[in-house]
Amino acid sequence: MREKGKWLGKLIQFEILYRVCLYLFVNPLLSQLLRLYLSRARSGMTFNSDIVMRFLSLPGIFLALFYMLVGTGLIVFEFSVILHLIDKGQCGEPLSIREACRQALFSLKGIRNLQLPFCTLYFALFLPAAHLVYINALIPRLRVPEFVIGELRLTLSGRLLISAFWLGLYGLAIFLLFVPLLMIFRRMKLSQAIKQNLRLWKQLSVKEQGRLALGCGFWFLAELLVVDFLPKALLINSDFNRYFLKNLILSPTFRHYLMQSLLIQLAFFLMSLGFLYFLVRLIRTHGVVMMEEEPESEEAERLNEAVSRVRGATAAGVRKIQSWEGLHRWISRHPWISGLTLIILLCFGISEIFPDFMTLLLPVILVVSALYFLGAIVTKLRPQTSGKLNWVYVRLHGWLSGRRVYQRHPWMVRVLLTLMVMYCADLYLRPLSREHQPWAIGHRGSAYAVENTIEAVRQAAIAHADYAEIDVQLSADGIPMVYHDPTLTRLTGVNKKVEDLTAEQLQSLTLSTEGQYVKGKIPTLRQLIQTMKTWEGETGLLIELKPVNDNQAELAEKVIDVVESEDFAARSIFMSLDYEAVQILQRQRPQWWIGYCVYGTAGEMDYRIWNWNIDFLAVEESQISVSFLEQAGRAWMPVYVWTVDNYDKMSNYLDMGVSGLITNYPDLAREEIDDYMQRYPQYYQYQGKGYPIYEWETE
Repeated sequence: MREKGKWLGKLIQFEILYRVCLYLFVNPLLSQLLRLYLSRARSGMTFNSDIVMRFLSLPGIFLALFYMLVGTGLIVFEFSVILHLIDKGQCGEPLSIREACRQALFSLKGIRNLQLPFCTLYFALFLPAAHLVYINALIPRLRVPEFVIGELRLTLSGRLLISAFWLGLYGLAIFLLFVPLLMIFRRMKLSQAIKQNLRLWKQLSVKEQGRLALGCGFWFLAELLVVDFLPKALLINSDFNRYFLKNLILSPTFRHYLMQSLLIQLAFFLMSLGFLYFLVRLIRTHGVVMMEEEPESEEAERLNEAVSRVRGATAAGVRKIQSWEGLHRWISRHPWISGLTLIILLCFGISEIFPDFMTLLLPVILVVSALYFLGAIVTKLRPQTSGKLNWVYVRLHGWLSGRRVYQRHPWMVRVLLTLMVMYCADLYLRPLSREHQPWAIGHRGSAYAVENTIEAVRQAAIAHADYAEIDVQLSADGIPMVYHDPTLTRLTGVNKKVEDLTAEQLQSLTLSTEGQYVKGKIPTLRQLIQTMKTWEGETGLLIELKPVNDNQAELAEKVIDVVESEDFAARSIFMSLDYEAVQILQRQRPQWWIGYCVYGTAGEMDYRIWNWNIDFLAVEESQISVSFLEQAGRAWMPVYVWTVDNYDKMSNYLDMGVSGLITNYPDLAREEIDDYMQRYPQYYQYQGKGYPIYEWETE
């Protein structure tokens, strides 16, 4: 009976250790590997469709296969350890974490060879998207980008498509509910597990099927309640990085996010554990028993031989270094020279691999220093105490006491070390300043009128938005028109493309939005600007260029002509999803504020982001995280997030460090930004109105 209770403690212990290793070692190494690969391009990260293009080369394909193998292997390994511990706990048999890990390695056989791509799709994409029962630490959840859902919600057919997608996803997840258990319990391949899963469903009684349906319903309800109760659980795996300690110390908001994120992880872990416990008991009653690899089996012997070879090679290398007597004599005669030389070589070597090595080293120095001072206090208060609290102090103090310079000048060494720690703390904890104050930007004008009409932009101006975002494309006669979709179907009911009609034909159409009684007309860019110049206020335009059929150069030229002829450049900023259009505009008008619109990112941002030759990033909200904004802040790259319509999310993103909110409700954004500016007064690099213009740019 005691063994039955121990499995839960072992499982929690494993999960904590596994997540610590994942956050401290695995995720940083995988991120660094991707960053090194992307460094061959213009920077350590890439965006949008360029992400796929980067992996179409031979090295990219090998890297993708490596990520598939490692990612899928880690997910299956975690599930396997959990299921082994649950299975032994139900049987009342003892099983150590080490033995569970060893047995889990043999469960990886099912993802080998041609099964790997399909296993990756299932474990790394399908299960996190469904988020039903099988919650892993590497990819806890995948969400459909909000901009996709948002566009589909605008039409009835789109809403029906969303409903069909979620019903299909959850229905398939319930149907394949036993597949991971069968792959792990019976060491099956994915295809075999799917067939056996179907047979198992047929074996279940109506009562058992009803219990499963009730359990899935309870899961969906509990998930909604948990997410609603913890709305600020915004941290993701990449946020547990080298800036974690800094954010924990300096940011009350981050601490709030951390607390809610830990609570939501705990809630989903316990929910998953309870459901898995029920599933394991259920399949055991139908004769599905966990296969185990005996210590004397062929597979176990191969694993032991591989471990022995690694240990032998490591020991041989250590013995060879120890045999270099001349080197040892020189080091013993010149300890300080050899020590400094080694430190310098290590720093240079590591910096070649990790360009931001100092940001990795600084938190380590601060943590060790804090533990040292804590140990010193404990030792002072209780001299006879020897434990974990003063372990660091005992080791470091013992090492320092043996140094000749410390024996001669103890106070000088202490002062120098204290100054070094203070300097490191200043470097690490120094807050970042943003380039300009946060902006309220109305998405397609605003939601209070038909999108991209003069009235929609007027509503944004009434709300005192800093900018109104509009979409511009060319008509058949080359006139810049303010319209979003490439086709006219959604807003006019006319099944034609914008590029196929003249400006006069386009303006003869009437726009209407589903659910709104108001109507509108398609304006030209010139008409919109001329009308805005008659209004009070300084609301500007964020003009998004939407080229079609490779007309980037013509579109940029026509937009430049309209903006300059109407003397509206000081109130206009620009962006596009098409990087070529961004670069054409940037080459022709480098003094303008021009950004790149982003719906997907890969890699880590650093100073090399400026190689993209952009002034800001407009990022879809699914890509926003604390770590992403920290990287952007260090690279002095303003980030505007789209499309944010929830008031609480607006507050969250401002606290995280965005420089602009692109929203359908600019009045809410204006209110939240004004409130944020009062709550958190801070220094901004640019204090003027409009977009940042510096003296050196006007010379």
